[in-house]
Amino acid sequence: MDTLETVFETASGFAGVLAMASNELVLGLGVAFGLIIWLVTGRRDDETDTKHQPRHL
Repeated sequence: MDTLETVFETASGFAGVLAMASNELVLGLGVAFGLIIWLVTGRRDDETDTKHQPRHL
């Protein structure tokens, strides 16, 4: 039972480390993709806004 307990403890430890690392990676990728999408859509929105401004006015 001692070996099984140590195996489970080490497995849970590795799982926790992997979960933390994956969360950081997901957050980093999400922020990166969010910035890219925000820049692309922001530029497109600016272009469309300048085109639609005379119509709204």
